[in-house]
Amino acid sequence: MASIRKRVHRYGSTAHQVRWREGGSREGAPQSEVFGSEPEAVQFKALVDAPGQHWPTGWVKGEGVVQPSEEEKDKSVVSFAT
Repeated sequence: MASIRKRVHRYGSTAHQVRWREGGSREGAPQSEVFGSEPEAVQFKALVDAPGQHWPTGWVKGEGVVQPSEEEKDKSVVSFAT
């Protein structure tokens, strides 16, 4: 199960780090993501816990959910002539 660690920086700001092990096992690689607010961290933690301690689908570390651009979407469409 993922956990949230509150981090206080020496200049006074706070961050909330969500930590877990990939797949939820002891052998899983340590993973983490940092958020500026606790509600964001709590929401992300739920997204990690739901699929069994894995990165949420479409999530890019440090950026969030990234939607493909229209150009990238067009490249993924394959047309067949009949």
